[in-house]
Amino acid sequence: MSDPAQREWRLYLDDMVDFAGKVLAYTDGIDQAGFVANEIIYDATLRNLELIGEAATHIPDAIRTAHPDIPWRMIVATRNRLIHGMTSGQSGQTNREQANEVMLSPDSARP
Repeated sequence: MSDPAQREWRLYLDDMVDFAGKVLAYTDGIDQAGFVANEIIYDATLRNLELIGEAATHIPDAIRTAHPDIPWRMIVATRNRLIHGMTSGQSGQTNREQANEVMLSPDSARP
């Protein structure tokens, strides 16, 4: 990604959708045991969830407030838990559920 100060917030929203699409593709047809057993899928999925959360931090407060149906705080909090190594299922939501929310929600935030 380019310099955050120079980047339009809509591009971050596009990134969120792209990263969520990757998570859904990586985890399609795989159960939790298979997910945890496959280090490449596991690592790639967690990395993209981190990236979704990081991109969400660049969405202006006015846009977040205008779209309360998108779980902005949860998305950023998930990123923070992952970055700080808390990956043992503490969020209570599956990776696919979070990715689905991101895939379904950001269109409503676009002007």
